[in-house]
Amino acid sequence: MTLIRIGENDKAVLTGLEKQLRIYNLLNRPVLSTEDFAELLYTNPDKVDTLRRAGCIKAQRRGRGYNFTRKAVDDFLKEYADADISNVSTITAEKEKRRPR
Repeated sequence: MTLIRIGENDKAVLTGLEKQLRIYNLLNRPVLSTEDFAELLYTNPDKVDTLRRAGCIKAQRRGRGYNFTRKAVDDFLKEYADADISNVSTITAEKEKRRPR
């Protein structure tokens, strides 16, 4: 049996690959939890809750949490790809810009 020594730089590369694999797996799930959706957006669950409460993404109530369907996630990513969702006021403004008149 051969042992391979992993240096600090190699650990960073492995961590990056693990993160990419995790995101790939999330993209292939039919339903995402709030935490999973936050990971996909590289943000925190509170931001996802803010987006949900603002009506930017549709969710289904499941117990004490919410789930997001693949279609809802895809629609959000397509519609808000260029949006500034950094805080509540910009989320509200982006939602208003996209509202049908």
